[in-house]
Amino acid sequence: MKPITLTLIFLLTNGCVSNNNFELRPAKFGQGKSGFIHVEEADSSITLTIFSIENHSPDVLEQAFHKKASQFCGGYKYTMISFDHLVDICSSGGCFDYAVEGRFKCT
Repeated sequence: MKPITLTLIFLLTNGCVSNNNFELRPAKFGQGKSGFIHVEEADSSITLTIFSIENHSPDVLEQAFHKKASQFCGGYKYTMISFDHLVDICSSGGCFDYAVEGRFKCT
């Protein structure tokens, strides 16, 4: 009975959870890396896309989005204009499992 219990504990803590160690690094889509892309818009807002190819949960990516937005704005001093969840997007350069994209303006 003990080996079964240990196996179940291992699977529940490692095998069925998503990766929470998201590294906020610049990346270009199609390079096979998770990361972010930002675009400074003409109206001084910023469009920020956080994408993962490493099975990060939507919550982890949303937290990474807000962390990066706060870095751009010197703290949590920004107004959200839009925010969307994207799933399984592919191009000729590759695919990502999950992404979030939002547009915000520093205040």
